[in-house]
Amino acid sequence: MPFLSKNKLMIKFRNFMQHLYPKKYRMRRVFVSASATIEAAIVLSFLLIAFISLYIPFFTMYIQINLQSSLENACKKEAIYAYPITKKLDSTNYELGKGYLLASLASDSMVSKINRSCINEGIVGVSFNQSSFLGEDGMIDIVANYQVSIPFIPSFKQNFIQRARRRAWLGENLTNGEILGSEESEFVYVAQTGGVYHLYGDCSHIKLSVHMVDYSRIKNLRNTNGGIYHSCERCKPKSGGGVYITDDGDKYHKYASCSGIKRSVNQVHKSEVGGMRVCSRCKARKELED
Repeated sequence: MPFLSKNKLMIKFRNFMQHLYPKKYRMRRVFVSASATIEAAIVLSFLLIAFISLYIPFFTMYIQINLQSSLENACKKEAIYAYPITKKLDSTNYELGKGYLLASLASDSMVSKINRSCINEGIVGVSFNQSSFLGEDGMIDIVANYQVSIPFIPSFKQNFIQRARRRAWLGENLTNGEILGSEESEFVYVAQTGGVYHLYGDCSHIKLSVHMVDYSRIKNLRNTNGGIYHSCERCKPKSGGGVYITDDGDKYHKYASCSGIKRSVNQVHKSEVGGMRVCSRCKARKELED
């Protein structure tokens, strides 16, 4: 058939050309294969660089979060155990305290994470030179300085500072510039509806003991002063059922929440009470204690 004959001629011609120019045909085949390999290598390289460039910032953020958590925990521990160090105010104790503070940061897991991060020089590159232990204001201040660089971009270098600051648990010395029991430092108690101030928060005038009793017993009951109970003008209790009384009061009430029973008490400085009189019961109690 003519078609088959033509194909045979084409095959013979191709074989003849391959035999006549073997290098040309071999180079062409190799060139096509190599170009695909180079393109794939270039694409994979760019993908790898892009992945690393995206991964490093997120990993750096992860390191920052863990480092901040370590700073806060170390600062809290130092605040708790700072008081014994202040009993001996010499530089040796303060340096020991500062050394413990920094040592508490250097856990094995934290050091390993920092060394694997993009922080320059790893844990060695983190400086705590600006940290202070129990300064004049009684504060514990941990300051971490370090530098981050991204691979493949040598010109990119960013400095970071992380800080944890907490007041040491040293208490308060009330004898420095302020005398205990003086009018400037003494607190008293004032009821919202009262006309006197109280020296004690548990005074029976402001800390009332409320009881519910049957109305039929009111006539036979007496308060601590021997007085009888009268009907409250505010809640106006009716006869029958239960009513509420206090041991020191002279009224019986319909509701335990009646404003005649309830006391809203505020704690204020003695200097703020103005012309109020001191509660007679608190005054008598104070005289007995003195």
